[in-house]
Amino acid sequence: MTYQTNTTLDFSIPSTEGMEDVSPEKKKLINRETLWGLGNILLASICSYLLMCLILPELFVTHEVSFIRHSDTEFNYQGVFALINNFYHGGIQLWNMYDQMSLAYQHLTGGLYNFNSLMTVAAYILFSPLFKSDAAAFHVLFSTVFFASSFLLRGAGAYLLVRRFSSNQGVLFISGVMVNTLLVAHMHAGLGPNCLYSFFPLLVHFILRFLEEVHLRDFLLSVLTLTLAVASDPMQALGYFYQGIHFVIVPALIWALFSSKSALRSKISELKNWATRVKFLNRRQLSSISGVFLICVLLMAPNVYMLKVNFKDYEVAQETSRFNDMLSVKKYFDRPIFVADQKEFLWRLIDFSRNKLSYSWVYFGYLTIFLSAVGLALGRDSRKYIFLGSILLFWLINSPRDAHGLSGLAHLLNAFTNPFKAIPRSFHMTSFLTSFLFLPLVGLGLQSIWDHVSYQRPTHRFRVLVAGMILLIFFGLVYGQVSFEIKRYLFRGGCVSLGILAILFLNPTQNSEGAQSTVAILSRHGFYKIRNHQKMILVGLLLIVLFMMDGSGMRRYLKYVADHMKKMPHKIEGLESLGYVDVDDRNPKLMPRRDFFTMTPIGQVKGYLQTDSIGMQGLYFQFTYFLKYFIPATNYKPRHKSYAKWPEDQEMLEYLKRNTRLLFFASHAVAERPGLMTDLLAKGWERAVVMISDAKSDENNILKDLPAKMEEIENKDLYSAKVFSQSVYEGIVTESDIQDALYLSFDLPADFPKEMTSTIFTSDRQLLRAMLGKDQNTQWPLSEVQGKPYRPFTFDIGNWQSRRITMLLSKNMLQRDYKLILQYPTGHKTGIMNVWENQSDNFGFDYFAANDGWLVFHYPYDPKWQMNIDYQPVKIYRANKSFIGVPIRKGMHKILLQYWPDTCLRSMIFLSIVLSFASLLGVVGLGLRDPNHLEKKFA
Repeated sequence: MTYQTNTTLDFSIPSTEGMEDVSPEKKKLINRETLWGLGNILLASICSYLLMCLILPELFVTHEVSFIRHSDTEFNYQGVFALINNFYHGGIQLWNMYDQMSLAYQHLTGGLYNFNSLMTVAAYILFSPLFKSDAAAFHVLFSTVFFASSFLLRGAGAYLLVRRFSSNQGVLFISGVMVNTLLVAHMHAGLGPNCLYSFFPLLVHFILRFLEEVHLRDFLLSVLTLTLAVASDPMQALGYFYQGIHFVIVPALIWALFSSKSALRSKISELKNWATRVKFLNRRQLSSISGVFLICVLLMAPNVYMLKVNFKDYEVAQETSRFNDMLSVKKYFDRPIFVADQKEFLWRLIDFSRNKLSYSWVYFGYLTIFLSAVGLALGRDSRKYIFLGSILLFWLINSPRDAHGLSGLAHLLNAFTNPFKAIPRSFHMTSFLTSFLFLPLVGLGLQSIWDHVSYQRPTHRFRVLVAGMILLIFFGLVYGQVSFEIKRYLFRGGCVSLGILAILFLNPTQNSEGAQSTVAILSRHGFYKIRNHQKMILVGLLLIVLFMMDGSGMRRYLKYVADHMKKMPHKIEGLESLGYVDVDDRNPKLMPRRDFFTMTPIGQVKGYLQTDSIGMQGLYFQFTYFLKYFIPATNYKPRHKSYAKWPEDQEMLEYLKRNTRLLFFASHAVAERPGLMTDLLAKGWERAVVMISDAKSDENNILKDLPAKMEEIENKDLYSAKVFSQSVYEGIVTESDIQDALYLSFDLPADFPKEMTSTIFTSDRQLLRAMLGKDQNTQWPLSEVQGKPYRPFTFDIGNWQSRRITMLLSKNMLQRDYKLILQYPTGHKTGIMNVWENQSDNFGFDYFAANDGWLVFHYPYDPKWQMNIDYQPVKIYRANKSFIGVPIRKGMHKILLQYWPDTCLRSMIFLSIVLSFASLLGVVGLGLRDPNHLEKKFA
C-alpha cells in the first residue's frame, strides 16, 4: 500500500483556502466540471426515479402504497403532514393536541424539519391547487416529492464520493443510478431515517478529502455536513448515523497513518507540527472557523433548547434512557441490544425472496457484489481498504456485546472511542448504511471494467472474475429455481462455479485448446482480440442483465413490504357504527393534525401494524384514548410529568375509562382533598364536579367539599337542526375503482358550520346525519368516514374534497327520484358554537355556557399554557390532578387557548430551517468546485 503523488502529504494548514491561487485555465476547467457535475447528478436522479417507477409503480405511479402502517415508516408521513398544516394553520407549531405532547419529540426522535420534508411542503403549497382533492394531493405529492428529494441528496453525495475514485462521467452516472436504486431498496420501503441516511455519502466524501489533504476547509465542511445531518434528526443521527460515520473514521485514520511511504514516526511528528501551527491561523482562517461554528450553533440551538425543556416536562424512562451514563464503558456492555444475524450477511445481500425490513441485512443484488469484487480485486486505489474495513466493522458489531474474538474487539473499539455509543440500541439500523460503503467499491469496479474494455490495463484477473461471476449466477439460478433455497444454491452453485473456474483457468493445462475454446470470448487472447466497442457492448449487456435480475429481485422484495402498506379502508374496533375509515387520505389544509387510532382494545385500526403511541387519535372520534399513558414511559413514548403518577393511580384509570372527551363543562369546582375522586366516582359526578389543586376556598366559587346535591341544568331549545336536500342528479358524478359504484359530491350549504368539516368535536355533532332516500318512508342512512369513501353508503364531509360532501353510491341509486338528505345543526346551542382559530397550539372558539361553571380541558397541566377569555388573560388551574381548567360565567365567550406563545423557539426553528437549506447548497457547491480531486493518486 503506497501513496503516489508528486508531492509529499501536506499536514500543514495552507495559507490559502479554496481557489485563490488557481490559474485562470484551471478555473475554467473547474467551472466546466462543476456544470458537468450538476448535470450528471440531475440526470442520474431523474433516471433513478424513472427506473423506480418501473420497479415499484404502486408507490411512484399509481400511489397505491401508504407508509403509515408501521412506526418506522410512519415518521416521515406524519412529519410532512405536521409541517403542511403548520403552514396553513399559522406558523411553526410546538404542540400536538391529539398526541398530548409537544412536537419536539417528533423532531428529536423522528426528524421533522429535514430537507425531504421541507421540499415536500413546498411542492404541496405550489401544486395542491391543481388537484381536485387536497387529501389526495397530499398522498400523491408525498409519495413522489419526498422520495425524489432523497434521490437528489444521495445523488449529490454519491457523485462527489465516487469522483474521488474516478473522473469518468459514465462511471459517475451509473454509480449515481445504483445509489438510488439497488443500494437503497430498504429506503424505498419507507424507512424513517430516509433523509438522514442520504447525508452519509456526502459526509464520507468530506472526511475522506480531509484525510487525503488535511486542509482546514475540508475539516470545516465535514463538521458542517455532520451538523446538518444531526439537526435534521438528532436522536437517530447521534446514534445510528454517527455509529456508521465512526466506523468509517477509524479505518480511514489507520489508512491515513500508513498510506505514506514515510515512516510512522515521521508521520506522527508531522501531525505534531500541524497541531502546533494551529495558533498561527490567519484572519481569513479564523473567520472561516468562527462562521462555521456560528452556523452550527444556530442549526443546533432549537434541538438543544427543545431537549432541555422536554427532559424537564416529560418522563422518558430515566432508568433506561440512552442519555444516561453515555461515557460509561460498563453501562455500554449492560444495555439491551438488537442486531442483525451475522450468519445471514452474505446470503441476505442477494436474497430478495425472504429479506425483511427489520433486524436484518439489506438487499443489494448480484450487480453490486460483482462490481465491488472487481473493484477490490483490480482497483489499485488503497482507499478501497477503508470501506472494506468499515464493512467488516459493521458486520462484527452485529454480535452480542459479550462476544469474544473479533466481534468482542469491535465492541471494545466502539465502547472506548465512540462518545455516542449509548444511544444506539439496535445495530441493525446502522447496518442499513452498509449500502453506502459498497458505493466507492462499485465505482472502482466500474472504472476497472472501463480500463479493461478500453484495453488500457489487460490482466488475467479480470477474465477470471467475469467468468466466475457468470458461472456463479448461472448455477445459482439453476439450483435456486429447483429448490427455492438461497443457502443451498449459494453453497452448491458457488462450489460448482469455483470448481469449473479452477479447471478452466487455474490448473496447469489452462492454455490447452479445450479450455480456450470453452470460454474463447473470455480467454487471455480471445477477449482482447475483440474490438473495444464490441467489448463494451458485451460487458454492457452483462451489466444490464445483472441489473435486470436485481431489479426483478428488488421488485419482489419491495412488493412484499408494499402489500402490507396498501391503501385500504379499515374498521375501528369498538366504533363499528362509524363504518369504514380511510386512514391514508387526510387534508392538511383542513386539519390541525392527522388523526387515527392506535392501541387496543378501543381505537385499534384492524390491519394496522403500529403498536407504539407515536400517532394518536383525535377529536374526530370525540375522545382520546388516555389509557396509553398507563404503560411505562420510554424514549419513543414519553409521558408528561402531569401524568407521571397514573400507573399507580386506580382512581385516574377508572375516571378516564368512563369518559375520554377532551373538553367538558362542570357546574361545580371543589378543592382537592384525599379520597375526593373516590367520592366523585361513587356518585357518578366525575364530569359534573371538577377537583382543583392548590386553590383557596371561595376563590372563583371553589367549594371546600362536595355539594349536598347537584342542580340540574336545563338545556331546552338550545339546538335546532336544518335539512339540506338535493336530487342526486344535481351532484357531480365521478367514476370509482369500486365495481358498480360511483362518487357523488355536492357543495356544502353556505351556513354549514365550519367546525363540522374538521376534527373539532362540538356538542351538537350528533345532529349531523346524511341519508339517501326517495321519500320519508324510504331512506338509507349513510355512514360517516374520514377521507376517501371506499364502500357504498359512506360519506366524507370537507376532508376528501374541501367544502364538499362526497359519498360512494351504487350505480343503481343514480335515479331522478333519489335525493341526498343532509341534516346539520344551526341556531343557538351550548358548547362550542364556532371555531375561529384551529391550530395545534392555538385553539380559538366561541363558547356558550348555560350556567356558571368550569371549563376543563384534558390537556396535561403545564405552566406554558395560556388562556384568554373575552380578550382577558385568566389563571389556569390544575384540574382533576393532571389537567387544566378555568372558571367561566354564564353566557357567550370568546376563548383562546395557547401553548407557550411567548417563546423564542419558533424564531430559532425558522432560522435553523433557512440556514440548513443555504448551508446544504453551499456544501454541495464547494464539494463540486474541488480543484484537487484529480491530482492525487493512491495506490
